[in-house]
Amino acid sequence: MGTAVGTANDVVEAATSSVRRPPGDRQAADSAKKHGGARTDGRRERWAEHRKARRSELIDAATDAVIEYGANVGMDQIAATAKTSKTVIYRYFSDKADLHQAVAEQAATHLIEGLVAALEGVTLPRDTLAAGVNAFLTEIDERPEVYRFVMMRVAQNSEALSPRDERRRVLDYPSIIGELVSMQIAFYMKISGLDPIRARPWGVAIVGFIRSAGDWWLEHRDSMSRDELSEYLSALLWSGMGGLYISAGMEVEISPPPGIFPILPKDARIEARAMAEKNTGTDIDAAIQSVRQAFSE
Repeated sequence: MGTAVGTANDVVEAATSSVRRPPGDRQAADSAKKHGGARTDGRRERWAEHRKARRSELIDAATDAVIEYGANVGMDQIAATAKTSKTVIYRYFSDKADLHQAVAEQAATHLIEGLVAALEGVTLPRDTLAAGVNAFLTEIDERPEVYRFVMMRVAQNSEALSPRDERRRVLDYPSIIGELVSMQIAFYMKISGLDPIRARPWGVAIVGFIRSAGDWWLEHRDSMSRDELSEYLSALLWSGMGGLYISAGMEVEISPPPGIFPILPKDARIEARAMAEKNTGTDIDAAIQSVRQAFSE
């Protein structure tokens, strides 16, 4: 059986090609167009290469500043990390939003490339799912502040931009990963004889599921390890996805591996059954109180 990694690489290429070009690049392109596409001289080419390299260095420095100071990092901290001034930074970026967008785009591309690498050579649907879940959780575990920075910019960007200004839209984690996952699901559905047209809502739902669980875990790391969470989420998701393949007449195992869902001690199980028999409904007042208490902590 083949894999959909080739199409995943297409996602990365499409994502990076959709990124708004730096102002310097646009100016160079406009100038070439104005002069009938005339060949630029060596000096202009050297300047363009220098500008591209310097922008890359500043993006790396900004990412390092996010890691050190957190998602709410300021321009002064970014400049200090880059060992330069804000004035110099603004020679290579039109404004603060331009730099933030560049950092977010690099982070998103980094994550996608990690997902593609994790999926390389994986052939079974269940293993593909597990590899993808683990790759995402590894990224937010190893670079949590970068993840928070990107998601904050995505939210701010979506609220601030008009539909006409799509060029400045941040290349975000959820939409790009959703595209990759949808393509993976569509690939396996098609070779299993299933109509892949409904792969997209599956992909979007899976990404939202994993992202929400990941956000919760970043604030509750002591509740379980990353590997435990990865196995847990993969088992929950596969129980649904496996049903797709069973409906196509394929023989797949959807039972979770032993130990994924821990069993309560016998005494606790007896107590739980007794409580269930005593109160079969949900105590709404108690549930509301629990939510209020959780938010007040």
